[in-house]
Amino acid sequence: MSTELKKLGKRIRTLRKAKNMTQEQLATVADSGAKYISELERGEANVTIALVGKLAEGLGVSARELFDNEHEADSQDLRTEISRMLNEADDDKVKILYRVTKAILG
Repeated sequence: MSTELKKLGKRIRTLRKAKNMTQEQLATVADSGAKYISELERGEANVTIALVGKLAEGLGVSARELFDNEHEADSQDLRTEISRMLNEADDDKVKILYRVTKAILG
């Protein structure tokens, strides 16, 4: 299966576990089967738009949030992307980013 399906599956699993839901519980609210949810979470099954909506509703997120998985990228990839964004930022944004980063990292 595609990398995108694997990413979607990982995101669904992460959100499901954050809600302390079992695959069976998610399957029930999404009007699906637990075996299918398992396959979906492993990136081994395709998903329809209708099911994306049901999954999102069952997980208490927007459909868009199901596809928001950039934060789960490899840390080296994230460092590269942060560096790219910093190099493209104007001076005002660099100053704001410095203050935010200092507040978070100390």
